[in-house]
Amino acid sequence: GTGDLKKSITFKANDSYVQVGAPAGLIYARIQQMGGVIRPKSKKALIVPCGGRVLRLKSVTIPARPYLIVPPGDVPILAGIAATAFMEEARRI
Repeated sequence: GTGDLKKSITFKANDSYVQVGAPAGLIYARIQQMGGVIRPKSKKALIVPCGGRVLRLKSVTIPARPYLIVPPGDVPILAGIAATAFMEEARRI
């Protein structure tokens, strides 16, 4: 691959939330993360070049290839940060 997806990862954060992901312009980001089936929207088949030939397919299944992952060792750390933030917010109420 070109690495465009990895290079595109952005985040927004403030006191209330953190949002991590790829910009909306990378239309293939979600299918890479979650996997799924691609079907033609307005034609009878998808046209896919393959080895000098053209395949006409009714659908293509893309397996999930997660690029936004939390390493297992980081889960307790993130849970602790979230719990601390929650408790601090609860004290303000």
